[in-house]
Amino acid sequence: MARVKRSVHGRKHHRAVLEQAKGYYGNKSRTYRAANEQLMHSMQYAYRDRRARKGDFASCGFSASTQPLGCTA
Repeated sequence: MARVKRSVHGRKHHRAVLEQAKGYYGNKSRTYRAANEQLMHSMQYAYRDRRARKGDFASCGFSASTQPLGCTA
């Protein structure tokens, strides 16, 4: 079986993670290890909150044809 050399893909992944982590505070935007950990948490929050937002719209009674009545969201 041929040997698999992972350097190119590994560097590409590191670069992509650091690119996504731009704007994070301190080490979380500079080192791969800290940035990757923060990104994993951020992605979880984003996934959770995309679903929570749907509930916010439902609680307002919002639809395409009506104005949200008494909704502050």
